[in-house]
Amino acid sequence: MDSFSLDLNAIPALLLATSFVRFLVVLGLLRFGLGLRGVGFGLVTLIFAVALAIFTVEPKFLVEKRANQNAVFLSLPGERLDLMKASIEPQLLQKTKDLIPSNATDHAEERSVLLAYLTQEIRTALELGLLFLIPFILIDLLVVNGCLILGMQSGFATLVALPIKLFLFLSVDGWSLVIERLLRTVV
Repeated sequence: MDSFSLDLNAIPALLLATSFVRFLVVLGLLRFGLGLRGVGFGLVTLIFAVALAIFTVEPKFLVEKRANQNAVFLSLPGERLDLMKASIEPQLLQKTKDLIPSNATDHAEERSVLLAYLTQEIRTALELGLLFLIPFILIDLLVVNGCLILGMQSGFATLVALPIKLFLFLSVDGWSLVIERLLRTVV
């Protein structure tokens, strides 16, 4: 096919050994903060996270095929494994190594690094997501208080808050700020 085609064997590597989890969690929290949880943006968020993950990873790091490997387990190239190790806190890596049984020698190193990496990614994603949520929570509080002062029902506040949040998000060019912040945490 063309140069952008993606091997189906690369999908587990793309989802687990890249920052896909970080992107998905942060974009999900951003979607929640904007108030778009009832709208069908879940699939859009997932596709956007996959696109960012593809953008940030080099194709040679996706999958290394082994000739005698019949297992479904992901086989990571040494370079990618080293990059993942470098981004993990040493004490977290040691904790995950301690969790793997001592008699498990098949892919023990890769499994411990992958578990520590995913844990680190989720922690980073929650920290970033919290930073993105705070302005939206403040807007919600201001709108609810304003509606209460005016004697309106609190259910009306969500109707008023959504356009305000979207207007402010778009006026400060929120998408480019979010993407820039996400990509800077990966590089």
